Amino acid sequence: ATIVHGMDDIEIYHSRFPALHEALGNPYDQYSYTKMICKKESGKILGLHYLGRGSSELMGGFALAMKKKVTKKDFDFGVGIHPTGGEEFMNLGVTKAENPDFLKTAC
Repeated sequence: ATIVHGMDDIEIYHSRFPALHEALGNPYDQYSYTKMICKKESGKILGLHYLGRGSSELMGGFALAMKKKVTKKDFDFGVGIHPTGGEEFMNLGVTKAENPDFLKTAC
């Protein structure tokens, strides 16, 4: 994205959080990670990344959303299904520029 659009024209939102499927045990044993790469001006989503359990099922639906050209604003108005890792895409508000090592510790 930075090669095609330049670093000044993209915004990277991200979240590292305790994996919800581990919440009954020790929730800090394993983390999941979400990242959304957007164009700053339009909010067009250039890429989505998810590291965590169930990523293959989760990303199929988000691939369709990207194909339909949803924007960051569309995700912001979406309703995340709780408790799932996918709901994090609806709640991304911290950028890598603001906090490169962001760790979410609560819902």
